[in-house]
Amino acid sequence: MVEPDSANRNPPRRRVGDGTSQSITSVVLAVSEIDNDQIGAVTDTVAAVAGPTHATVHLVCPFSPDEFERTVRRLEYDAESPPEPDELAKRSRSVRETAAELRDPRRNYGMPISVHGRIADDTGAAIVNAATEVDADRIVISGPNRSPTGKAIFGSPAQYALRNAPCPVTFVRGD
Repeated sequence: MVEPDSANRNPPRRRVGDGTSQSITSVVLAVSEIDNDQIGAVTDTVAAVAGPTHATVHLVCPFSPDEFERTVRRLEYDAESPPEPDELAKRSRSVRETAAELRDPRRNYGMPISVHGRIADDTGAAIVNAATEVDADRIVISGPNRSPTGKAIFGSPAQYALRNAPCPVTFVRGD
């Protein structure tokens, strides 16, 4: 009996977009910028990308340092020993609503969902860093439809992700 070549049993995972494979195992969804009216469109997009391969969906919720402190106080945690950012993110309304939509039987293909909280001054950088940490095959991000001047003046996490992501980025535009 001929032994199969061990190199062919577990071929190396290829990045999406290199022309050799479309296997997606990890998708980052940035939830900091999702408006209530966008949750359906965003979760439909994530389900279409992650669902067929049962990819893990990483919900990333970045907090600015001030926002983290305000949220700790609002949720009545002890300010002297605040929770980990992941725990606080799990209590975030937008994370809970997005996770519920992804688990909806019309969208859920058995995708595991993981929640990641980050404390960062730059939301875009936090999203890109999280995508790098989890070896994401895709980032899905949403945001308001702003003019080029608005983006230049106020910056844009989506714009940062589009320029610096380690993988393809899907932008779901708001109205």
